Amino acid sequence: MPRRDERLKGVIALSITPFTKEKEIDEEGLRENISFLVESGVDVIVVNGSCGECYALSLEEQKKIIKIAVDEVNGKIPVYAGTSHTGTKIVVELSKYAEDVGADGVQILPPYYYLADVVAHYREIGKAIDIGIIIYNNPEVVHVKLSPDVIKNIVDEVENVVGIKDCTEDLRMVSKVMRLVGDEVAVLCGTGESLAPFFYLLGSPGTYSSIVNFAPQFPIEMHKAAMRGDYEKVMEIHRKISPLMDFIAEHGPFIRVIKGAMNILGRPAGPVRYPLTPLTKEEERMLKSILKELGLLEAV
Repeated sequence: MPRRDERLKGVIALSITPFTKEKEIDEEGLRENISFLVESGVDVIVVNGSCGECYALSLEEQKKIIKIAVDEVNGKIPVYAGTSHTGTKIVVELSKYAEDVGADGVQILPPYYYLADVVAHYREIGKAIDIGIIIYNNPEVVHVKLSPDVIKNIVDEVENVVGIKDCTEDLRMVSKVMRLVGDEVAVLCGTGESLAPFFYLLGSPGTYSSIVNFAPQFPIEMHKAAMRGDYEKVMEIHRKISPLMDFIAEHGPFIRVIKGAMNILGRPAGPVRYPLTPLTKEEERMLKSILKELGLLEAV
């Protein structure tokens, strides 16, 4: 397969996993949300990431979500599946399943129980599948930051690595990763709209977004402005949504806020699963005020 997936760019939607009141997967809601994202104009969909509460899903539930997403998207845009786990063998199982049901690629954290030979972890997965692999560099979850040199080693050894999702918030490091591997793979902003403008300036082809689940116009317009070099517009959007991004950062983990906003706006989301807890009444009140200021919720 070619090294680079040229479709891995633009707004990469982090799909949530909607649950029923009983905290079971809401399959109808999942299909509705995925259709909403496709129709909104996102470029890629990722399921079973942090935003999808992957840590709280069984392997069978993760497989079900991957299959539903692939079926619902029906080839319109790429679908990447989160297949992270503590052991390489389990990651291989999930990744092979994703490939078998038609996913375009997988997104994988370093092993987050024992962080031993990271290069070998990705090498074994790469040998087992032919679809693309996104390295998910998220030190908040793994508690270790993959260095630019380690990332380059993985890219050099695993020919089907096609992207890096960077959640380090370290722009100096991102710049080095761009220099080392940016011509071969897509280096993508994993932290969403708060740092997206700076990734675009460094040459990133796209950004992940969680707010796209209820406010797709903001990340999509920001990306379009960046691609035409209109950074005044990029920063105008950035300033407009900063209160929302600040609220997400201050009242996390972020999925609490994303699902809270979706529930307020009538989109299928439902509760979070433990160990997370839903927004408090006061947090809901604060969030409603922000959504009103953004024009997403009518004043009452």
